[in-house]
Amino acid sequence: LDKPIIKCKNREKGCHWQGKLCEFQEHIDVHCLKQLVSCSNEGCSEKSMREEMNKHLTNCNYRIVKCPDCQLSLPFIQLIDHQKVCPKFKLECPQKCGLTIMREEITSHIQEVCENTEIPCPYSDLGCKEKMYKRDLNKHLNNENINHLLYFFKEMENFKKNIFEKMNSKVEEKLNEKIDAGALTYLFLK
Repeated sequence: LDKPIIKCKNREKGCHWQGKLCEFQEHIDVHCLKQLVSCSNEGCSEKSMREEMNKHLTNCNYRIVKCPDCQLSLPFIQLIDHQKVCPKFKLECPQKCGLTIMREEITSHIQEVCENTEIPCPYSDLGCKEKMYKRDLNKHLNNENINHLLYFFKEMENFKKNIFEKMNSKVEEKLNEKIDAGALTYLFLK
């Protein structure tokens, strides 16, 4: 059984192997470059000769790659879709400030850092209605400092007025209590 020499079943495809019958199966399963083999990547149904499989594996859509941004391992065919949601993927600022930011940091960038974010004046609670880009805030504060002081003084005047009104109201209330108490005392003493 070990003595007869046989030829590879892929000799028409160019395999020149010949050997013992007991070596045949190992040759086909492991060594024959002309044997049709399946891609080892999960999800891929490609078949090619063993000698061409390395070339296929290098370019296989199902080969495992790492996302260059978050280092997640995934099939190459999913990389583009992953990059549409990858939190570490870098994007240009949507407000065109010129910075490139990771997707997961866009919101905080816009709220805290981006010079192209429109903000209300810090004195808006006092009455300033102006809105400006963060980059223009200092210019606004310098140009409007007199108006901001006027808003502040007006607010202080209103505050003072409210305090006096509350104090007068309390004094009146106490006086009315004393008058009512005095009237009751007078009625009982009669």
